[in-house]
Amino acid sequence: LGGLVLAMTYTRTVGFFVLAGLVGYLLYRKGRVALPGLVAAAVTSLALAALVVALTTVRWVDLWPANYLQMTAGLVSGEGRVNSQEVPYPLLLLQMAGRHLSVDMRNVMLSVGGGPATEALMARWGVPWLPALTGYLLSGVIALGWVRLLRRPGLSAFLAAALAYYAGLQLVLWLTGRFLYPIQPQLSLGLLAGVDGGGRLVGRWLRRPGLERRLGVAATGLTFAALAVIATAQSIRYESSVVLAGDLEARTRWLRENVPAEAVVMTDLPRIDYLYGERHTVILPAYTDEAALLAGLDRYEVDYLLSGPGVLWTDPTAPLDDPKWAEIMEIVERLVSAGRLEVAYASDVEAVVVYHVVGR
Repeated sequence: LGGLVLAMTYTRTVGFFVLAGLVGYLLYRKGRVALPGLVAAAVTSLALAALVVALTTVRWVDLWPANYLQMTAGLVSGEGRVNSQEVPYPLLLLQMAGRHLSVDMRNVMLSVGGGPATEALMARWGVPWLPALTGYLLSGVIALGWVRLLRRPGLSAFLAAALAYYAGLQLVLWLTGRFLYPIQPQLSLGLLAGVDGGGRLVGRWLRRPGLERRLGVAATGLTFAALAVIATAQSIRYESSVVLAGDLEARTRWLRENVPAEAVVMTDLPRIDYLYGERHTVILPAYTDEAALLAGLDRYEVDYLLSGPGVLWTDPTAPLDDPKWAEIMEIVERLVSAGRLEVAYASDVEAVVVYHVVGR
């Protein structure tokens, strides 16, 4: 269990919040009996984390998702950070809570519409508020379903993890619905349970014998069928992400074939390059001058610095378009002129440049 706790740390916010839900569930079900096991798991996870910190370049601070859970983070979107610090932090949290309940919930549960075209169409029809209202209604039905599930059969680890995750999500300032994906199974179950409850309430209101159960079953079946058909149709229509992302191996093909296996590569996409390049990688921070970059290269014992195409859905062969990267490349070019870095490999076709750290 201690090893599992440490592994969940590397899933960032998902792991932290799911772990909180599981711990809460164990305490709810087992009470004080669960405490010795939880303490032992915590000690084991700390010992394993200390081992990771001692043997790798990972630091203690890297194990905490500070970029997600901090008051100065600002709003974040799929396209990058949005400077929103003029808005007080509590108000920012309330705005995001409303977004999660409306727009994000609607887009996650209904995999059709919800984009700019839908917004333009709703505005043309004079109902621009309809997508958000749909999300609020879905959230209400899901809340009803979760209440019914909590009443019978009671709190489960499955539902406890979702409740903890959704509560913790309110602290994450992120402008996208994909943060709801980890609990989409629980959301879907809650929606079906809520629809069943709504159908039964209608049948009870009509006061016709046997109608209550039949309406609940019919409403649940129709909802399930509609969601399944929409999701299947959308899945068939979408192109494969393999086609859209391009050749992820292109960034590190030369490195994998020409540098020693123990080489350390500094890159802006360390996880992708570690996976496909089969070489040790460290992230390239936002350095602002030559001295800072050289200090970072020395600290992490970097052998190579990689410049390559970003993982862009629109043009996978385009160079990484990032103001931070453009500034760093100016520093890199000055270090090349000064003889501290040298170009080891360059490909105009793949938009890849590999710099070797002179003296390593």
